Amino acid sequence: MDEYAIPSTEARNNFSQLVACAMWGDARIVLCRYNFEMAAIVGVGDLHWLRMRDREMQTPGAALKEVPPPTRYQLLLDKYLRGIDVAPEGRGDKDFQRLAQEIGDLLIKGEDPRVILAKA
Repeated sequence: MDEYAIPSTEARNNFSQLVACAMWGDARIVLCRYNFEMAAIVGVGDLHWLRMRDREMQTPGAALKEVPPPTRYQLLLDKYLRGIDVAPEGRGDKDFQRLAQEIGDLLIKGEDPRVILAKA
């Protein structure tokens, strides 16, 4: 994961390119003003991780727990939500089959899988 510090004026002039870098390039963009970090543009994977971390911090004793690494299914879902092609690792890839089944079911219902799965 690459992290880039960008002056706020440059960010304003290149906003769409910075969002694309965070979304497609797994980059974290830190917006700075006078060498002070003001905000960040992060990809969907980081956003999911932050939300998961927030939920865990709201439960008593959660600060002492270690955050488990994401499962293969979570990694596949993250790639799918970012528009990256996902493929099975073999014939018996249950995580890929689960994701493909969920996407297929949502498409049959006429729903947008990226919207529904991002909320889950």
